[in-house]
Amino acid sequence: MTASDSALGTIIHLGEANRGTRFLQTGWSATLTGLVRIAPQRRWGFSLGGTFSAREGFPLPLATEIITEDGIERFVGVSRELDDFRLSDIYLLDLRLEKEIRLREGLALSILVDAFNLTNDTAVQSRVENLSLTQALWAQDTISPRVYRLGLRLRWN
Repeated sequence: MTASDSALGTIIHLGEANRGTRFLQTGWSATLTGLVRIAPQRRWGFSLGGTFSAREGFPLPLATEIITEDGIERFVGVSRELDDFRLSDIYLLDLRLEKEIRLREGLALSILVDAFNLTNDTAVQSRVENLSLTQALWAQDTISPRVYRLGLRLRWN
C-alpha cells in the first residue's frame, strides 16, 4: 500500500491486494465513544462500552478509455469534479461487555465480549472506476461483516 497527496486529497493505492484506489477525501466524519459501569460496587457489576463511527463515502472518480485522433489511448474522467460521484456513507457501531472477577488481592480475570460492526453495514469502499472495462463499477472492497469476539484478560499488580 502506498499513499500520495494531491490537490484532490490523499490517494491510497492498495497495490497487489486488487482492492483498487481510494481517494480519502471526506467532507465530514464523526466518532462517539463511551463507557458505562453498571453497579461496579456489586459482585454482578459490569462495564459496557461502545463506539459509533460515521463518515462520508469516498469519492468515485469515474473515467473511461478513449482513442484520440492521433491514435493514442487516453484515460479521461467523465465528471467535472472528483466527488461528483460518491460511495455510500458508512456508519459503524462496536460494543464491548466486560466483567472483571477479582480472584484475590492483586489478581483479576476479565471476561470480554466484543461485537464489531454490530449493524452489519457492508458498504462498498472501492469500485472499479474504469467504465471501459466489463467489470465497471464492481465492488472491489467492502466493510468487513459483523464479528463477535470472546476474550479473557488476566491482570495482576
